[in-house]
Amino acid sequence: EWYAKSAAQGNANAQFDIGTLYYYGEGVKQDYKKARLWFEHAAKKNYVAAQYNLGVLYEKGLGVQQDYFKAREWYQRAVKQGNVGAMVNLGNLYGQGLGGEKNELKAFDLYKKAAEKGDYAAQYNLAEYYRAGQGTSRDMDKAIYWYEKSASQGTVGAMEKLSKIYRYGYKHIPANQALSDEWAHKAAEARAKENAAPDQ
Repeated sequence: EWYAKSAAQGNANAQFDIGTLYYYGEGVKQDYKKARLWFEHAAKKNYVAAQYNLGVLYEKGLGVQQDYFKAREWYQRAVKQGNVGAMVNLGNLYGQGLGGEKNELKAFDLYKKAAEKGDYAAQYNLAEYYRAGQGTSRDMDKAIYWYEKSASQGTVGAMEKLSKIYRYGYKHIPANQALSDEWAHKAAEARAKENAAPDQ
């Protein structure tokens, strides 16, 4: 009740919180359309998490028609305020050319900013861009550095890439079977944990 009164009076925190309740269906029936309306109220007041959530709704087509262009717009607003999740998601849209031009340079820059702030998905994506020479020149040392950063946060894909790099080696990076096996073992353990975890 307090939320409703406060939200009606224009409190962006309360508006965001009500949107979140509808988004997850906590205490109310899940309703993405209502979530979007409340997020929009908060986002117009520059509430960064609401801007990010609107980007997600438009990207995934939850409660709205899927619209990558609008998703980009909301992510861009959130990125301006330093939202790391928005950096990653906007990078994905640029990298895949969804909602506008494909721009690997912009994707790379966004991944780099988010990776430096500690985001594991951005670290993995940045490593992939360095490995493939997308949006930047190919640099296997930097790729390994960012794979390791991401792997240290439990990213199985990064562990598997490290195992493969060390199995075969690359130019100045010698093959190292022991390191390859170590990363393969860590990846297998992490994947087993993921598969054993109950659905939330």
